[in-house]
Amino acid sequence: MTLDGVLSQIDRAAANIHSLTAQVVSLKYTKLVDDTTVEAGDFYYRKTARGMEIALEIRKPYRRDFIYRDDTGWIYQPRIKQAQEFDLRKNREAVAQFLLLGLGGGGHALLASYRVALEPEERGLVHLHLTPKRPTPGVSSIDLWYDPKLWVTAAQQVNQPSGDFQRLNYSDIRLNARIADRHFSTDFPGATIVRPQAP
Repeated sequence: MTLDGVLSQIDRAAANIHSLTAQVVSLKYTKLVDDTTVEAGDFYYRKTARGMEIALEIRKPYRRDFIYRDDTGWIYQPRIKQAQEFDLRKNREAVAQFLLLGLGGGGHALLASYRVALEPEERGLVHLHLTPKRPTPGVSSIDLWYDPKLWVTAAQQVNQPSGDFQRLNYSDIRLNARIADRHFSTDFPGATIVRPQAP
């Protein structure tokens, strides 16, 4: 299959995705100390009348929630009873594109921000290698591995100039199922809300 054919398949799939859930395993590799940190949890995505909503609920080794909705991001850490809130309105398009890489986002839309190369298949997965067209802090390239049955990513990896990377592996992917509102709730009982200053 050609690159254009792959991007067209992703476009067709994305147009019909209204919600998505998956189990996720996060691998964060630090080259300097040759160390890999492993976390596991669940991913939720849905389209609403107000826009997209995304939640990543890390449950192992300890709980952390990442939520995006209404042009705002939150990181909730119940262990320290703190929730950080980030106003992302100024970077709405970039944030939306980055968050949806391979999971509900279109194929040809990638060409606006990345040089996209079709790599040899790996374990039956279609592999795209993305290089940002403009300098992106902390990102040298991104790899996406697509499940050709669903045309959403089974894995994505963000590579840094230092040699560090973060990889997300998705499994038990379910499309267009109803998702409970509680997964996108920004009510954090007993937590202190911190609003870091924009750089």
